[in-house]
Amino acid sequence: MIIELMGFPPEVLKATLKKAIEQLKERAVVKKEFYAEPKKVGEKIFSSFVEFECEVKDFTTLSGIIFDFGPSTIEILSPDKIEIKSKEVESMLNDMIAKVHDMDQKIKILTANNIILQKNLNLLQQESDKIKNEEKDKEK
Repeated sequence: MIIELMGFPPEVLKATLKKAIEQLKERAVVKKEFYAEPKKVGEKIFSSFVEFECEVKDFTTLSGIIFDFGPSTIEILSPDKIEIKSKEVESMLNDMIAKVHDMDQKIKILTANNIILQKNLNLLQQESDKIKNEEKDKEK
């Protein structure tokens, strides 16, 4: 599995990735870990990742890790064939639905806040233009 992060400063990226693996160890057996050195990808932005192997007890645990940690890549090394109980699939799908609804709610809030900010910016611009025009009129 690979978990990627972007941010700054690079020390915070390293610490955050290590903290994520420590939290993940509460739910899975982590066998290997490789931490990439942060690389500069923008003026102040760095990118890094941790690649690791882990064992999970069941599909529900795996899906929880995927939803909570948001890995960019996952590879199932074993077993070759997986039997999943319908309750496990149901649980995973309900978790996915909850995550989608949560993201949808956040997007709606951000969109509403953006609309309010745009309206306030337009009002400020109109007020600024009005003041500039009044000053020009006084100069005449």
